[in-house]
Amino acid sequence: MLKKHKYGIPVFMTALSIFNSCFAVNNIEDIKPNGCKGVSLADAYSDINGSNFNINIGFILEQMRLTNTDFGYISNTQTGVYNSLTQDVSMLRPSFGLSWGITAGAGYYFEHDNWYGDIKFDWLSSKGSRNICAENYQIVPTKIWKKQLLLGQSTATQSNVDFFYSNGVKSNFKINYFEGEIGLNRATYVSKKLSVEPFFGIKTAFIYYANKTEFFNDTTLYNSLSYKVSGEKKCDFYGVGPMFGVNSKWALFEGCSLFCDNNVGLLFGENDNHNNLFVDNVIQTSSKQESHVAAPVIRIKIGFQHDKPIFDNTQNLTFRVALDTSHYWNQYQHTDVFNETQNPTFHSVDTGTLSLIGLFADFGWDF
Repeated sequence: MLKKHKYGIPVFMTALSIFNSCFAVNNIEDIKPNGCKGVSLADAYSDINGSNFNINIGFILEQMRLTNTDFGYISNTQTGVYNSLTQDVSMLRPSFGLSWGITAGAGYYFEHDNWYGDIKFDWLSSKGSRNICAENYQIVPTKIWKKQLLLGQSTATQSNVDFFYSNGVKSNFKINYFEGEIGLNRATYVSKKLSVEPFFGIKTAFIYYANKTEFFNDTTLYNSLSYKVSGEKKCDFYGVGPMFGVNSKWALFEGCSLFCDNNVGLLFGENDNHNNLFVDNVIQTSSKQESHVAAPVIRIKIGFQHDKPIFDNTQNLTFRVALDTSHYWNQYQHTDVFNETQNPTFHSVDTGTLSLIGLFADFGWDF
C-alpha cells in the first residue's frame, strides 16, 4: 500500500502549487475597492499610510420592546354587570417610544498579519408608560396583581372572589441600557467586490429596569377597588460573555458599499430584583432576590457605507447608516411578591425578552 501511494503527496502538492500560481497570475493586477492589488484573499482594510488608529462616534435611534410586562386588561363588560361569559379584552402593558442614544468606538490596525482590534460602546435610555381611566369599563388586574389587590381581604374572601377591578391604572417604565464589546477582527476579500470580516471577542451589558404600577378608583363602583395599590419593581442586570460574528461588505462604486455587521453572544451574569408593594401609600412588603442567568444575545446591522481618503491617503473618513436590531432573550427577570400572612411570599420568577430596533449612524476616522 505504501508503494502504491508514494507519489501521491508530491503530485498533490505540485498540482496545488500550479493552481495557486494560476490563481495569483489571474488576479495579481486586480485592484480591490480599497486600492490594494493582490489575490482574492487580500487585506480588505483601508489602504492608508497613517498611524493605524481608528475612532468613531455616532448615534442610535431605537424603540424598545419588553415582553412579559402585562399588568392587566380592559374588559368590554360594563361596570357592575360582570358575568362569567367569555369577554373580548385588551391587554395592558407599558409602551415605549423612540429614544436617542450614543455609540462610540476606537481601534488599531496591527502590522502583523493585518489584524484589527477594537472596542465599542453603546448607551441608550428609554421611558415607557400606560395610563388608563376607564369609567364605563373595568380594568382587571392579571397574574399576581390580582392577589395584591386583595391584600385587605381575608383568606376566605380571597378564595371566593374571582373578579376584582379598578377603573384607573398608571404604569411607568424606565430602561437604561449599556453595551460594550472588545473584538479582534481580520477582513479579507473573497471576490473582487465582496469582503468578509470574521471576529471574536467579549461582550458585556448593563441594563437597569424600573417600573411602578398603580391601580386606583376615581369613583365608588360595584365590587370595585376601595383602596389604592401600587407596586415598584426594579431589576439590575449585568453580564459578560463570549461573542462571535462575521461582518461583510459589498462594494458598489467608488467609495460606496453595502455592509452587514452581525454578532451573537452568551452573557453570564446576575439579576438583582427589588420589589415594594404599597396599599394607600403604606408599604406592605419589601423584598430582594438575586438570580444567576445566561442570556443569549444577537445584534444585526444592515446599511450603507461611504469611505473618503484624504490628505494623500494618510487618513480616511467613513460614514455609515444602517437598520439596527438587538435581542436579549430571557434577560429581564422580576419576582412577583404578595402578602397573605403579613410576611412576603415569593411567587414564580417571570422572564422577558428585551428587543431594540431602529437606526444606527456613525462617523469614522482612520489616521
